[in-house]
Amino acid sequence: MPYKPKLLCPLWLCLALSAGAASAQTPPPDPQPEPLPMEPLEMQPVAEVPPLAIAVGGVSETRFNPTYGAVFFIVSGGDLADAGRDARITADGRVLPSTRTSVSPRIVAGRYSIPPGSRRLAMSGWDAEGRPVEAEARIWTGELPLLVVVTDITGSPVTGARVDVSLDQQRRVSASGETRDGLARFENLPDERILVAVTAAGDVAETRVVPASQGTLEIQLRR
Repeated sequence: MPYKPKLLCPLWLCLALSAGAASAQTPPPDPQPEPLPMEPLEMQPVAEVPPLAIAVGGVSETRFNPTYGAVFFIVSGGDLADAGRDARITADGRVLPSTRTSVSPRIVAGRYSIPPGSRRLAMSGWDAEGRPVEAEARIWTGELPLLVVVTDITGSPVTGARVDVSLDQQRRVSASGETRDGLARFENLPDERILVAVTAAGDVAETRVVPASQGTLEIQLRR
């Protein structure tokens, strides 16, 4: 057979032909979509959790309280943190021992024993948001009784007369009652001056200021 020489192409020409073939086989890239317009996001304010409300039971700031008893701090609007286990009650700044307290997520109770006079019972703890929770009751305690004897102008006992007793220097602290067979008895008074007011039928009234330690007060209505 006759010899047929092979045709060779220069290197630069072969590279150019290969690149052209590859570009012919590669499809052009898809056009990039235009970005959609972004509307600004409206940020919603986070609602603040309202603080817990605390009501006090077992004692009263406007009544005469015994020198010993139970006080209740009642929670509404949520729970105390850790089921109330971090809550504590103090009496005039002294922490009641755990043996005299009882706690739950919504009630903290304690048994107190304090001297007569103006006293402070307080509770402190934390809510579920980690905020401090505090409440207090400023009360008057006492252990003195006062018997009020009410008679008419003839000396006969008056039944149904209204008797009001209050601290002479802080009259919002008071107690009321009606006479039965001419007698009205009041308990838990502190050793302070007590204002006694008696009102009977026909707007007959008498007032006296006496020390609670007097024990008995006799009032005779003038008409």
